[in-house]
Amino acid sequence: MILNCVLYGQLTEIFGNNKIAFEVDESVATVGDLRSLIYEKHPRLKGLAFTVAVHDTLVNDELKLKEGIELHLMPPFAGG
Repeated sequence: MILNCVLYGQLTEIFGNNKIAFEVDESVATVGDLRSLIYEKHPRLKGLAFTVAVHDTLVNDELKLKEGIELHLMPPFAGG
């Protein structure tokens, strides 16, 4: 399954791009599984929290992933 991710803030700087695709197998079934995979494959991200959104809605780690879904990975942000 291919999961397309749009990156923001520090994540864009770390990956050197604002979009990245992850090819995953059936063991990556939820957002939490993807988060674990990202931390495993990119150890420099350990300790960097990020929020995940789908279709302009923040989602939790239990959300089931589907082929073709576009995830937005956002580090903490502040502003006003």
